[in-house]
Amino acid sequence: MNDQEYRRILGGLEESGWRWKGDWLHAPSGSMWLGREPWPDELPFFRERMVGRSLRIRSTLEHEGDDTGGPESLADVRGLVKVLDTLVGMETDEHALQWEHVRTHYDLRVRAIADRASREPSLHRLFPYAKLSNVGFSTSSEYPYEALAYVISKEVDDEYEARAADHRPLAEGGLEVAIQAVIEALRGPSEPPR
Repeated sequence: MNDQEYRRILGGLEESGWRWKGDWLHAPSGSMWLGREPWPDELPFFRERMVGRSLRIRSTLEHEGDDTGGPESLADVRGLVKVLDTLVGMETDEHALQWEHVRTHYDLRVRAIADRASREPSLHRLFPYAKLSNVGFSTSSEYPYEALAYVISKEVDDEYEARAADHRPLAEGGLEVAIQAVIEALRGPSEPPR
């Protein structure tokens, strides 16, 4: 990226709460910093790297919890991506990125749950997250997620369990049974059945 683009990034970050400490511009929680010299990557590639970093931090949070300093790091990198989005003229669709992240998860059981859930409009509008071999759904993309009903992948192939937000078992059986039980739990008592 050129000097002018980099100065615009630094200016946008300063406006969003980043502060100079010597020659380094530090994120609000101090989890990352940028120097005065331009980053060697082109602006769109730098943005893509930071979006990837945000997904990796989110994945770590999902697996290890928030004892890692992850929530602050995630907020810092999201702030940087927001500034980069403005400069590149794009908008990061975190919802779509997260569905893609969960649908391409390293655990094939998580992939199966996410793939099936993504075809249900009532679940696809929610924010999915993977924890171990389970897939949960939230109305918020902010960590910690608002826990709603979720699907557990059992140790036996093709066996799943749906659980309520309070961890009560809702149904056990094939993936279709678990997905439908989660949909019913999310529908709640006020919404008529299909």
